[in-house]
Amino acid sequence: MEIDQRIKSPYRRLMSRPSKWQGLFNIKNIISNFTWVQSQKLGGCSVTMTGRTFTCYPIDFQLPEPRIVNAIPGLKTDILSKLHTFTPVEFNRIEELLLYSHLDLIYAYLTHDGDQFLEMVKQDTRFTPARKKYRPSLLEVNQNSIHIERNETIISSSRNVPDTLLSAFETLGTSSLELPGDYDLNRTLSALRWYNDLLTEIGFPDKERGYHLKFKRLGTYSDNGFYSFETNTVIVDPREIDIFFHEIGHLIYDRGVIINLNVAASNSEDYAQRFWDTVVRAGASLTETADVEAEVPAFASFAS
Repeated sequence: MEIDQRIKSPYRRLMSRPSKWQGLFNIKNIISNFTWVQSQKLGGCSVTMTGRTFTCYPIDFQLPEPRIVNAIPGLKTDILSKLHTFTPVEFNRIEELLLYSHLDLIYAYLTHDGDQFLEMVKQDTRFTPARKKYRPSLLEVNQNSIHIERNETIISSSRNVPDTLLSAFETLGTSSLELPGDYDLNRTLSALRWYNDLLTEIGFPDKERGYHLKFKRLGTYSDNGFYSFETNTVIVDPREIDIFFHEIGHLIYDRGVIINLNVAASNSEDYAQRFWDTVVRAGASLTETADVEAEVPAFASFAS
């Protein structure tokens, strides 16, 4: 197959790290993020960095259609085969990894008008310059926290807690729950019931409820919540409990969860915001409650 000159020239520039292409991914920020998190999701890969080697674990890699693969010269068939069969692949250059994990958008870059492509990638989280940064310790259970978890049918807690809390935890269906040591029982129960009612209303599947839920005061962060795809963990600042639905929006989009609420979006962040708007701001139509936020005030203030 003869490659169109439109493709040949940009491809050569692509592999020589032109500033225009490099800026799409902001490679410096991607690499620096590895000092904060053990792995990052880039395209269809969960990526870890060891020394100067980048290992792609193709957790949800999808091989583009043949016309796209054939249009980009120089692709290695052994790498494509490994990715297609979900076999880990090591890359010595982050640029090469980004190419293979974003073939569909690279194709668009090579064949479409530059301004049109740049406008398109603005709406795609794969080209977001940097992911939310959080310390790995944020995923650990704080020493003074209350940690409730389930092991098959057995529910255990690090401290004695009321049966009403254990019941609310069981109904919500999460794998674990972390609460600050000075949590307010009534407000906690209200929040967990609110979460469960709205998740039930939108048809959130029981099989997808195995995520971990942590309430932690995020005083040193500019965000009120995080979603860790790698550990399937939702972290919520207890002063902003409605952010739970923004982070659940990320979970739904990133994991392809099917619900009965139609939210049109172009990427994960867009979906999370639109999902939050629909569920929280229009919550009265879903919950038949006129002022749901007034019924679930924030937790009492507690030290991080």
